[in-house]
Amino acid sequence: MKYINKKFISILLIFLGVSIILYPKIKDRYISYKQNKLISLWEESLQVIDNDVSSENNEIASNILVNKSHYSENNVSSDGLLSEKKLIIKLKNEQKQSQEIERKKKEAIIKKRQEFIKSHMEGILKIEKISLSLPILRGATKRNLDFSISSIDGTGKPWETGNYAIAGHRSHAFGRNFNRLDELIIGDYLEVIDLENNHYSYIIKEKIIVNAEDTWVLNSIKNKREITLVTCHPLYEKNPPTRLIIKGEMVE
Repeated sequence: MKYINKKFISILLIFLGVSIILYPKIKDRYISYKQNKLISLWEESLQVIDNDVSSENNEIASNILVNKSHYSENNVSSDGLLSEKKLIIKLKNEQKQSQEIERKKKEAIIKKRQEFIKSHMEGILKIEKISLSLPILRGATKRNLDFSISSIDGTGKPWETGNYAIAGHRSHAFGRNFNRLDELIIGDYLEVIDLENNHYSYIIKEKIIVNAEDTWVLNSIKNKREITLVTCHPLYEKNPPTRLIIKGEMVE
């Protein structure tokens, strides 16, 4: 019995050790999946349902060729086999009904996705230099920051005069969230795309390190459209006392 208990404890300890080692990788993959899903939803919400008549007619013609023999063999009227003309009309009507059902399904899915996006997300931040493309969630809550980057409540918006502030963690995984933010320099560009697909470009004007309590970096300058990116600094220090700040001005 003691041998069995020791063996069980050994196996349990090995399992726990492997789980602890794999947890960060699994978490990173899960976050990446969620971020990519949000971006995909946002991009899909901008797509228009293709109602091209020619493509519909091609599909109808294809179905006629596939099903013609089936209808000829199995659909009999009082006059005998259905004529080819009646067969084509019947197939077209069935095809149109099927397409209408699919169209309504697509519209319902897109509408549901748009509602989801509007309640969670306000745009995408893109920085080509560091291969960054992330959904911007509304409100820098702990949950949102664990998930992606987030706008800071009380600051401006890209379509308004003011200082649009975005906060994000510097994950230890290369390229995750604001991990590579310190690679940016004055003169680099970044872009914000809102849910209406409007693009706002900014040129970086300032890169500074401030104390965690220096909230003045979020202040707005009259008649200016600015952006401020905020993240912890230094990267590998637990509970870092300072913040890396990237400030940019909108390019008209």
